[in-house]
Amino acid sequence: MYSRLLDELGPVKSCRQCQSERTIPASDRRNLDRPFLHDTAALTDAVRERLVYIKDNRNQKSNRSVRTASTGRNPNVDAENAYADMAVPDTSHRLLALFRYWNIIQYFYPYK
Repeated sequence: MYSRLLDELGPVKSCRQCQSERTIPASDRRNLDRPFLHDTAALTDAVRERLVYIKDNRNQKSNRSVRTASTGRNPNVDAENAYADMAVPDTSHRLLALFRYWNIIQYFYPYK
């Protein structure tokens, strides 16, 4: 199942300029949560290898979804759709909101 999902995302270009995680400052690594990459119960060896390759060859374009705010290092997520025209969001949009909230806490909240 995971292989099919990864196939649908398309190929990942090799990144020759990507830094290794050892050169990323500790302050930027504190919320990197990747122990699932070593979970042999949930992922096959092939899927884990592909995920590690994706991690090592990260996005090489500018980040549209999250930028650093003009004041401080807080995240700015203004580029995300607000869906303001929905009086009562359907189940899929409520689930999307939950995932967005979880990601903000997981990756940007310093006191979790």
